Amino acid sequence: MAYAREFIKDTVLTHDEYYGFANAIAVIRGRWRITNTQYPNGFAYYPISAKLDLNSMAPDTYTAIADVTDAQLEAWCAAGMTANTITEIETSVLPIIKDKHELAALTTHYQIADAER
Repeated sequence: MAYAREFIKDTVLTHDEYYGFANAIAVIRGRWRITNTQYPNGFAYYPISAKLDLNSMAPDTYTAIADVTDAQLEAWCAAGMTANTITEIETSVLPIIKDKHELAALTTHYQIADAER
């Protein structure tokens, strides 16, 4: 029973200019799409975000936004998380993954239209 996480970036907020640094990233909001091999048709989203410390930005640590990868955004969001914390996150969403897996095997017989909700 192995977990996998896929990072999905939702929002990246920047300062147009911060003490000479163009498009300095201030806030990152994303989520992990967590899956489990035992329940391959299920998944759960877990929100992760970061507010970056712009005061520690320096010419040798600044990365232009065009050069920032999704992997770097994820690393900033997950900074400070221990392996134990990540394991706890994964196990906490297992009931959701399991439920979605079970529901994926069912056929929809009736569903109210979105406009009627």
